[in-house]
This record gives sequence, structure tokens and C-alpha cells, in this order.
Amino acid sequence: MIVDQGLAARIEWAEAEFITACVTALGRGGESTFTEPLAGGMACYAPLDSPFTKVVGVGFAGLPPAGDLDAVEARYAAHGGSASFEISTLADPAVFELLTERGYRLLGFEDVLICDLGAAAASRPGDIAVEVAGDVELWLSIAVESALTPDEIGVAQLDQFSPDVLLSAERAGLDAGAVPYLARVGGRAAGAGSVHLAGEFAQLTGAGTLPAFRRRGVQRELIRRRLHDAERAGARYALVTTQPGSSSQANVRRSGFELAYSRAVLARPV
Repeated sequence: MIVDQGLAARIEWAEAEFITACVTALGRGGESTFTEPLAGGMACYAPLDSPFTKVVGVGFAGLPPAGDLDAVEARYAAHGGSASFEISTLADPAVFELLTERGYRLLGFEDVLICDLGAAAASRPGDIAVEVAGDVELWLSIAVESALTPDEIGVAQLDQFSPDVLLSAERAGLDAGAVPYLARVGGRAAGAGSVHLAGEFAQLTGAGTLPAFRRRGVQRELIRRRLHDAERAGARYALVTTQPGSSSQANVRRSGFELAYSRAVLARPV
């Protein structure tokens, strides 16, 4: 399928809304946070080492005015950090020029993949069972442990997070409305994933498999179950963000996802 700028803008706004909800959840838990609109996107701050501390969704509603950028940068600086932008490659190219003129540097890319839920693959019977997680603490432990030992196939992640930060981020995602799914192999907990429904979109918001159960199809079954439930809930598209060339990307492509676009990650030294 072809993703045009209109669809990309809706995807990026859905991402911005979800991250905003996660940051808001962290704020309710006592963390120092802020969220601030910026040129059609959102500037979000959780603790500096949080995956939610970034500016998302910019580039589809005009360029950020210099004064607004100054203000956002000042807010990050007040917390001892600097702004980091994730910009779609379908955004207005002038936003890249603007940021590089202000001293931002390209750090890397991540890929956004999309699936038309009407064409999603059905689940297959086998020894891998996937269920909506009833035991949230078990789900959290599997999700965090899986994330701490990522597959090393493909481009490495730009950031590495501590167990406490990952745990806080996963809890915030659940508080923001993500639904947790647990995969079992022969009755043993083996993998975890989640999905967040946002209107026409089902956002696959995280997934991982314990090292002992990898290369057995756990992730593909987690994907299939979430896609099935999302379609039944009325979503039209499923979305997932992966590292380029990763095993996660291979799994979602085998399940019917296609590359929608990439996001460039830009940051300015503190």
C-alpha cells in the first residue's frame, strides 16, 4: 500500500497522542513531566532517560516558529537535557533544514510499518498460546526481561534503558490504554506484547520474547492475535515501529506489514 502525507500525518499525530498519554501517566505517578504542543506535534518530557522524552509529530502543520522552538528548548534545558526530534521522512523537508541550522545532528533512523487489517494473516493452531494478560505483574516481568536482552540482528537501537526505566515505561503504556498480551509455550510464559487502539489505528506498542524461546514463532503469534483482535475492535490499520533490518521487522513483514516511512532522529548536544 502507498502511504501519502495525509495518512502519515494521521499516524504521527496518533503517535504523539499516545506518547503524551504515557507522559501524563508518569506525571500522575509523581514524575516531573511536561507536554507542550509544537507545530502540529508534541514536545514531551519524562525523566531524561525515558523513551518518551522527545518531540514527535512535527513537520505536517508548518514549520515551528523560532520563538516556540526557543521556548521548548529552554524547557528541556531546565531539566538538564536537550530536545530530541523524531521526524517522518514524509514531513516537510524544510523542517530538517531548520533543525540542522539550529545545530541538530542526525543520530539515526527508525522504521514505521503499516498493515491493512483486512489482509492480516490469521492465527495458526500450535503449541504457542496467546492471551490477554490477566497477571499484569507477570506480563511486566516478561516484557522488561525480554527488552533487556534484545536481538542483535539489524541496526542497533540508539538508546539502552535500565530495568527501572523500562518498567516505568511499560506501566505508563498500560495506564495510557495499551492492552497487554502474554504468549505461552507449553504453558510457560515466553513472550509479551501490547496494543493500543487509536481510532482507525492499532498501535503495536511493544513486544519481546525471552531468549530461551526465540526462533520458535512466539512473536509471529503475538502479532497475529493482536491484529485479529484489533480488526474485530474496528481498527483499519495496524502500525509498528522497529529498528531497520531487525528480527522484529522481519517478523512483522512476514505477518503482512509493509514499510510506510522512516523517522529520522535528530538531537542537539547539551
